[in-house]
Amino acid sequence: MQVVPEGLKRAFTAAQKVDIELKKTQSHAIVAGAAASAAGIAAVPIPFSDAVGIVPIQVGMLAGISATFGLSIDKSFLSTIVGSIIAGAGGTLAGRSIVSSLLKMIPGAGSVVGGTIAAATAAAITTAFGEAYIAALDMLFVQNNGEPPTSEEVAEAFKAKYLQLAGGR
Repeated sequence: MQVVPEGLKRAFTAAQKVDIELKKTQSHAIVAGAAASAAGIAAVPIPFSDAVGIVPIQVGMLAGISATFGLSIDKSFLSTIVGSIIAGAGGTLAGRSIVSSLLKMIPGAGSVVGGTIAAATAAAITTAFGEAYIAALDMLFVQNNGEPPTSEEVAEAFKAKYLQLAGGR
């Protein structure tokens, strides 16, 4: 960028912003699909069954967003940051999961109510993860003038954005 004439720098920067907006749009679609899948798994009327299926959906969602942004971040890294965020928000998430799973144990209406609570919670958490990840990548790409961030930068920015979106918990 240092040797490029000023007019071309502005054009390059504008092109990067358009490219990032396109990547964000595609990433929002990935988040919506993942949230719907997480809600579907959580709605299953089997107590405590949703926890096993939702984390892989969230990791896959983050991997899809990473690929959309052109990053080569592996799934073990993504699993680690999802796990650390879940651990950090543990009390609230665990409480909702336990309540909805206990309600699923009650035949009939309890299963329906528990499934509904679990589905809404799973969709909301998955959406929050995805939107925080998109916001973090957007911020990092803008800060780096379109250059890809490091895994460490991604992890730090993602945690900060998730906490910011989750209300500072």
